[in-house]
Amino acid sequence: MRAQLAVLREVFEEWLCIHEIDYDYRFYTPDEWEQHEGPENLLKGAELVLTFENDLFLWMNYGTSVPDELQDLAEGFGYYFELGHAWNMGFYPIEDWPALPSPTVSYSERLKDPRWQKKRSRIPQRCNSQCEECASTQCIEVHHCYYRYGREPWQYPDIALLALCRSCHKDRADAEMRFRLFQQSLSTEELRGIQAMFAHCKYWYDGQTLRELLSALRNAPGTVPRGGGPGAEPLSKEQHDELTLNAKYGAISQKLLAMLKTSGHPEDRGELRSRGRL
Repeated sequence: MRAQLAVLREVFEEWLCIHEIDYDYRFYTPDEWEQHEGPENLLKGAELVLTFENDLFLWMNYGTSVPDELQDLAEGFGYYFELGHAWNMGFYPIEDWPALPSPTVSYSERLKDPRWQKKRSRIPQRCNSQCEECASTQCIEVHHCYYRYGREPWQYPDIALLALCRSCHKDRADAEMRFRLFQQSLSTEELRGIQAMFAHCKYWYDGQTLRELLSALRNAPGTVPRGGGPGAEPLSKEQHDELTLNAKYGAISQKLLAMLKTSGHPEDRGELRSRGRL
């Protein structure tokens, strides 16, 4: 169980990071917490304590679904939590928690575990059992956006899982693999820059116009024919290159301008935040 506690801490930190609130929080061991709060503290007997002064304070105390989600996440490691003050929680072991599958058990067998089946049935509920890519209701499967060595299938935040139809599931897995093959060409600074840029754009700009800009960049629009047209002199290489550059610049500029016009908070545009976000 103590090994599971270490992974529980890791996955809770992932949850905070994904929701962009991985600041103003701290984990305490029992000894550290007793030293901090005294021997007769509200979370006496907890095997791990989490304190928080970020948005988690609001989400835990003002009628959101976050407590249920995090309780389910903790249960996947054999623990439950109780709030002490409004700004801290203690984790306690669940009695008679079923043992984890043997390391020799296959992944397909692990997917039959009731703990995965419970989580697997909950993920499509947030999107009315529609594919989160194409809105199909046929053959909805649950996709892990990432894997961590030694984790069970159910030991991931809900936001790390997507409800996808079978076709989109295959496409997503292929796209993620291709990106992993590509990222070796990027420096660490470039990887962080791409993440920060997209997080910024997906928040401040309309998703559809952002996707149209990306499509314009990918497909290099505005190519000019080399011939000069009926009755006209053929273009020189320099003329052709200049006209092509101008056409591409004009096409991409129009898409960029359309995106910039949508600038603002998602709620001001009448949109939900990025998929899966609170």
